[in-house]
Amino acid sequence: MTKNGTAELFVQTALERQEELAAWEQEQQTHALLKLVLKSKQEVAEGKVLTPDEALKRLRAARG
Repeated sequence: MTKNGTAELFVQTALERQEELAAWEQEQQTHALLKLVLKSKQEVAEGKVLTPDEALKRLRAARG
C-alpha cells in the first residue's frame, strides 16, 4: 500500500516473517563472527599471540 507514492504498508504471511527473521539472525551471527576474525587477524599482526601452552595455562588459572 502506498501513501503519496511512498510505500506505507506491506503485508506478509507469518511464514515469510519467520523466514525473514531467521535470515536476519543468521546475518547478525555471520557479522559477529567476521568481526572476531578481523580482530584476531589484527592481534596476530600486532604480535599479540599466545602459544597453545600459554593459552591453556591462562584458561586453567581463570577457572581457579
